[in-house]
Amino acid sequence: ENLTNKMLTSPVFKNAKRPPKIVVGRLRNTTHDENIRIQDIHDRIQETLFNSGLVRVLDSSSTNFNYIMHTEITDTVQRAPDGQKMVDYSMKIKLFNISGELVGQWSDDLSLFKSR
Repeated sequence: ENLTNKMLTSPVFKNAKRPPKIVVGRLRNTTHDENIRIQDIHDRIQETLFNSGLVRVLDSSSTNFNYIMHTEITDTVQRAPDGQKMVDYSMKIKLFNISGELVGQWSDDLSLFKSR
């Protein structure tokens, strides 16, 4: 949610004369953790966008849009001296216009997931 809000307060959206039409692409999980509830995160992103009133969220089959949003979750795995595994997750949003040009990119650490 924080990352989505960070994107929504960027000049791309703030300077828009009317709410841009956005297609939320698939959320990619490139982590080593298959247990991440990708659909839940995707749904929260969509909900945040819907509720913002700043954009119009369109179905992925739409051909009349201003931006397409790609989101990816990555992880960095480190071993502590005692052998315990420490995992840091981060999420990146990339926003492309209809021509495929990258118009914005935001990333943030995720506090959503705690290492067990």
